[in-house]
Amino acid sequence: MQAMERAFGNETHTTLKTGRTVSRTRAPYGKRRLKHEMAAFAEDLFQAVCVTPGTTITILAAKLGVPVKDLQRPMAILKTAGRVKSVGERNWTRYFPVSHDMASTA
Repeated sequence: MQAMERAFGNETHTTLKTGRTVSRTRAPYGKRRLKHEMAAFAEDLFQAVCVTPGTTITILAAKLGVPVKDLQRPMAILKTAGRVKSVGERNWTRYFPVSHDMASTA
């Protein structure tokens, strides 16, 4: 029974080179969004960027009512698609919508 608990339980045991055994608890896995959910969320994010161009991701997160880390992937999708442009670095990054006129001249 103990072997089953160790194998399928929430804890893992690692033996170090020194011979000591360390017990660690696994982090719970988060729920992944499906493709269509991610696309819809990215569209909501794009609309928020269009309404308030030049804003930071912190303000966008507050506006959408989600944590900042939940916006990283959808923002990367929008940037890769060429719909959003970022200016600045780290906490100073501002996001702007890319108009179709600008995209065709670039």
